[in-house]
Amino acid sequence: MMIKKISNYIFIVFIILICSVNVNHANTNSTHYKIPEWIYPKPFKYKANELPDPFQPFIRQIPTKSVTQKKKKGPLSPLEKISPTQLRLIGIVYSKDISPMALVELPDKKSYILEKGTLVGSNGGYVYTITKDRVIIKEPYFDLIEGKKIKEIELKLHPSEGEQK
Repeated sequence: MMIKKISNYIFIVFIILICSVNVNHANTNSTHYKIPEWIYPKPFKYKANELPDPFQPFIRQIPTKSVTQKKKKGPLSPLEKISPTQLRLIGIVYSKDISPMALVELPDKKSYILEKGTLVGSNGGYVYTITKDRVIIKEPYFDLIEGKKIKEIELKLHPSEGEQK
């Protein structure tokens, strides 16, 4: 029983000492304690010109008609209904007296003559230039990262070894 009373007294003294140390510790540090700066964040300013619009969708739909096709009225020619890569270059007329022309064949075995500026392809492509051995077609397309770009498509008269005819 005596040991129990002594242990109770020791426990009470211990609690009193701890409370007095915490009170003294709080009093002495309250005047010297500095609140860290990160507790008070800097005000946020939204700059719309530097950030993307949060209400715009991430994936944009590619317009189906290009600028050149919108200007043209009436039905599309057979050259405008297919992809330029489906054309097969048959021959080129290249002379100093006349502008160069190229003869191409569609998949349905019909032939057509191309000149500089002829519209080709469903995406608004056009014949950019005709040289002695190739036809270069420029076709606009939409890249999600870089926006509107132009792709060059070459039709070669005589494909080198290893290429498809």
